[in-house]
Amino acid sequence: MKIRCCIPGPDGDWELRAADLDTPFMLGPGAAHPQMTVGDFFEAVKSFLTADEVIREPLSAAYGEEMLLPLQDAGERWLIRMEKHGAFYHVACVEGGCLGPRRRLAVVSALEETGKRFLKDDVRNIGRLLEKRGGGDLPVAYCMAEIHSSCGEGKPGWLMVLSEWLEDCHEWHHTLGEGTSHILIWDRAGGGRRADEAEYAAIYRGVSRLLALHYNPVTFERIDLWHHAAGDFVVSRFGDDLRVRLTTVRRYESMPFFAGESGVDPRIPLVYLFLESALKTRCDRRDGTGEVVWAEDDVLGPTLDGFCLGLREKEADRDALPENAGHLLELLKPFSAEELLQVYSSLLPLYEREDPEELRMMQIRLPEHCRALFRTIQSASLRAFQAADRAQPAGRPAGRP
Repeated sequence: MKIRCCIPGPDGDWELRAADLDTPFMLGPGAAHPQMTVGDFFEAVKSFLTADEVIREPLSAAYGEEMLLPLQDAGERWLIRMEKHGAFYHVACVEGGCLGPRRRLAVVSALEETGKRFLKDDVRNIGRLLEKRGGGDLPVAYCMAEIHSSCGEGKPGWLMVLSEWLEDCHEWHHTLGEGTSHILIWDRAGGGRRADEAEYAAIYRGVSRLLALHYNPVTFERIDLWHHAAGDFVVSRFGDDLRVRLTTVRRYESMPFFAGESGVDPRIPLVYLFLESALKTRCDRRDGTGEVVWAEDDVLGPTLDGFCLGLREKEADRDALPENAGHLLELLKPFSAEELLQVYSSLLPLYEREDPEELRMMQIRLPEHCRALFRTIQSASLRAFQAADRAQPAGRPAGRP
């Protein structure tokens, strides 16, 4: 069996030489591991894929159908491509096989304890959501294993997960060009391209749709700890439309105000979820790792539309929602900008342990955000939302990608 180790380059895969493999392994932008090399990382991935002694925990019934480890066919040719170093995870693409169609899968790795904890939570949370709603929006995880460190006895090892590779899905981030900020879709094959006006709206609509769609209206659990800067939402073409998918669910729980509480009016957590979504979606980092940037007011309309679309899909699935999309708008319309600001004052402390720079941006922009959100809510057509609710069939909802 032949396994090549590569990194992506502008003209295709670049196979690493011995000198490249001896360079320090990067834990993140500008942060090198004091002992581990790039070669150590690739050897750990190889062990995960091929070693007999590795104990792999199956995570999905699809594990044996998609790819059963260890790889042992001498005739197979595989490529491991180092794709991304994130704050918590390191992602590699594994592709190859024997003659016939090449398979592509992801190996998601964590080295530090915080990352390992998040990765275990991630796998569990995604499994719960997939069990409830099925696939399409979330990557399926197949198996997980601990891989010993090659840096010596007692050194931290890896936690690795084999999962679905999100084919033709791309990160996106705000960037600066021609004096204005815009979204760049990181389409490697296309060299990266600027999102047009329709795609720009579709991205924010798709993000809020998923946040509403995966909300649990009984337990009030929602997707938490998500950040655009981390690449948690990716995009791909779906016919003529742009489709948004989630890459991670690090935390899935209710807001602390509602956790374990009885007698909660279920409309209140729903309003809080929308307000949280509308605020957090405005933060990104320039080019993914630069300074925090704030999206313009024009993302709020698509955010409201997408959230209501997610609610309509849940209603069509009879998912125990307390209100339909039109009723949500009825709940929001009485709020003044000042009252929105009061509600947000109770939400901001939830983000104190996340990204302090994002939190500071939210604090600075919050009064302006509340005024813009108030205008967006007031300009939304209640009649249009109610008509869409009445017209929505009980089966697969219209407009669902």
